[in-house]
Amino acid sequence: MAFSGIIRRRSPAREDSGCPDRDRLMAAFTGHALEPEGDPMRRIVLALVTAAGLVFAGVVAAQAATQTEIWIKCPFTGLSATIDPIVDPGGFSAHFHDFFGSTGLTASSTPDSLRAGGPGTTTCATSSDTAAYWAPTLVLGPGQTQTYGPAGYPCATDPAGLPACHYSHVRAYYGLQSAAPSRLTISPIEETVVGGSSEAGGPQPTGQIAWSCGGSTAFVQYPYDCSGSIKLSNDQDGVILRVILPRCWDGTGAAQADFAYPLNNSLGPKCPAGFPKVLPLINIRFHTGIVNPCLGELDPVTGLQVSCPAGSMVAPNFGFENADGTIKPWYQAHGDFMNGWQYAPQDNPGGLDDLITDCLKLALPCPVNPHTAPTSNMPT
Repeated sequence: MAFSGIIRRRSPAREDSGCPDRDRLMAAFTGHALEPEGDPMRRIVLALVTAAGLVFAGVVAAQAATQTEIWIKCPFTGLSATIDPIVDPGGFSAHFHDFFGSTGLTASSTPDSLRAGGPGTTTCATSSDTAAYWAPTLVLGPGQTQTYGPAGYPCATDPAGLPACHYSHVRAYYGLQSAAPSRLTISPIEETVVGGSSEAGGPQPTGQIAWSCGGSTAFVQYPYDCSGSIKLSNDQDGVILRVILPRCWDGTGAAQADFAYPLNNSLGPKCPAGFPKVLPLINIRFHTGIVNPCLGELDPVTGLQVSCPAGSMVAPNFGFENADGTIKPWYQAHGDFMNGWQYAPQDNPGGLDDLITDCLKLALPCPVNPHTAPTSNMPT
């Protein structure tokens, strides 16, 4: 069946203002050569400069720390379309996707074309993150609601008369996850990869697809009621879809077949034969804005609202929007990543290679999460 491509809307790019450069700040209080010898005035000046340096050092320390994980927040771009430049390059996909990060993405995009847009062509708070992240568009069942959707992009009615809704934002995580820093390989610059399966026949392994309510709540196979876990100040705004990307690489190509999940669907660095390179564990968290995933579902015997606490195996009252008006099952959740990040020398420091090397491999003090500025407090 052939599908006509549908592009709903697109938001303008936004650029984060960033923070002062760390090297310049450090030089402000380490570049003096005052000595305590001599007249009292010199000693007073030295005491004042030293005190200011200690205060300033405290500010820098508060802004930087050693980390095992970096994460970036990227709002919805406004683009919801039947395109998928990884799976269906240049054509149309069988279902809608919502896009995050790069504001220049098209059906024919490549990592190089995203990168060519330059720093700031992204919705991500980090202007050097010009990568693209996407997942299938949500469709809500009868009685279901989205409480925390993206500002300016309300749910629309799909051909079946059901609400088609968009994730408000993603949080993209890049971490060690049990890998020794010395084993970590920088993500290939042309990486294009899908996490999870759009053809799954049931709930997927949590090492690929999982659901939570944010914060310290559990990641499990079935979405569950987040009513008691809403804390907007901590970005806990309902059901979150976590997509984990394959982190084992064959070291040669950059297409889907060149990546694999660790053995036994673990999150660690034990890779199958033929995939010797261990990449940072990338997991993308799509915020659905749905508080109770089984809202609207009634018990067929009692007629009462079904409950779905954590650990229950109740199918949620939502799915994904197909181009032909049908609904794609919730358990076929998946997510795509096209590595359009800036790399040196296009954006140095602050590119993905810089972040992985300094923050994860060398464990140097790096900006605290969420990472928001490419040159803020970077060690090199």
